[in-house]
Amino acid sequence: MKRNLLFHPVFAASLIIYLVLFALKKAEIYLPFISDYAADFLTMPVVLTLALLGIRRSRADRRNYTFPWTYVAFAVAMYAFLFEFLFPRLTERFTADPWDILAYAMGGVVFYFTVNRKRDTGQ
Repeated sequence: MKRNLLFHPVFAASLIIYLVLFALKKAEIYLPFISDYAADFLTMPVVLTLALLGIRRSRADRRNYTFPWTYVAFAVAMYAFLFEFLFPRLTERFTADPWDILAYAMGGVVFYFTVNRKRDTGQ
């Protein structure tokens, strides 16, 4: 069965929840723990799905492409470095929190074992 990554349940749910969390933040509604870590957890499934979709659509011979685990780990490491080390040192808008790194990693694992699969038939 041909499946578009934009309709993958993990991506769709992650994006919807991420947008709800963003709206709550804009409305200044704080939910302990959820407001702190859910967006970080959802970041990897959203960002990596969009990256994978771009790669798969870039060339016909990459329609079944999947990211090796090392690419997912690199994405997690880059987000951790940027958002938990570099940006907090450059501006007060960002706060370093080691638990965010765990949330990025868990989101990367969810992406790797759910969305990052070969297509059933052609795309």
